[in-house]
Amino acid sequence: MSDVLVLQKITEVVERTPGRRILLSTLGLLLRQQLPGFLPSDYGHRTLKDLLRALPDLAVLTRGEHPGQWWLTLRAADEVVDTAVSAPEKLLPQVWNRVIDFDSALKVWFDLENERLSEDGEAVASEPDRYLALPRFPLTRQIELAKVWCALQDEASRHSLLTSLDDESSLDGFLAETTRLKLRPDWNLHRRRIITDELRAWAHDHGISAALLFGSERRSLKRPPNPGEQSQRPPVASAGGVASMALDEFRRFLHHMIDAMTVEELLHISVPGRFLIRVT
Repeated sequence: MSDVLVLQKITEVVERTPGRRILLSTLGLLLRQQLPGFLPSDYGHRTLKDLLRALPDLAVLTRGEHPGQWWLTLRAADEVVDTAVSAPEKLLPQVWNRVIDFDSALKVWFDLENERLSEDGEAVASEPDRYLALPRFPLTRQIELAKVWCALQDEASRHSLLTSLDDESSLDGFLAETTRLKLRPDWNLHRRRIITDELRAWAHDHGISAALLFGSERRSLKRPPNPGEQSQRPPVASAGGVASMALDEFRRFLHHMIDAMTVEELLHISVPGRFLIRVT
C-alpha cells in the first residue's frame, strides 16, 4: 500500500467530517475498514498517533477531554507551518546519538533509579522493572520516515526522492538527492521533529522528566555514583578562617569528579576556573 494512497484516504475521510475534525479512534476504525491490511508499523510507527505526528503539515493533533482521547484536525490546503517557530527542542547528544544509531541490534534502556541511559543487558535482565526501553530510530525506521516525508513533496520531486530510497541498506542516495533538490534542511527538521516528539511523548507517558532528555532544559543525565564516592568526599569547612583550606579540598574533590566523567558529560558542565586552578 503506497504512502500516497494512505495520505489521500486520511484526507478524504477527515474532509467529510464537520469542521474537518475527527476522533483519532474513529479515524483508525474507518481506515481499517477502507484500507484492509493498513498498519502504522508498515510506515515505521507503532501507532496511528505516531504516524500522524510525522505529518505536521497535514493535520494537528490535540488532546480530548478524557484520558487517552485525541482529536485530529485537518489543516487547510494553503496553511503554512512556521517551522522557524515550531523548531523542535534538541535532545541531549548522548540521547540523540543512541536514538538515531542505524544499528537495529543496539539495545538502550533508561535506568529509572539513576536517571541515565544504560546498555547493560544483564542489569536489565536482573531488574527489569527498573529499566525502560528507549524508543529508537534505526535505519529501517528512518527509511520509513523518509518515505512518508517524500509523499508530502511536490510531484516533480517525489519520484526522484522515492527512487533514491530503493536501496534500503543505506540513506546515502536519499541524502544526496535531498541535497540536490535543496530539501536537505526540510528533511532534517522533519526527522528531528518526529523523533523529539516521540521521545517527549514517551517521557510524559512514563513520568520521566523531559529535563533528563532535552538539552534545552539545561540539565544532563545524572552520572551514577562511583563506589566509595561518599567516603571520599572531603568535609567542607564551616569556619570563615579556613576558607582557603576548604576551597583546596573542594578543588581536589572536583578533580576527582571530573576524572570519573565521560567526554559527553564533560561537555555539559560549567565550572569556574578558580575552582580548578589554584592562583598564588
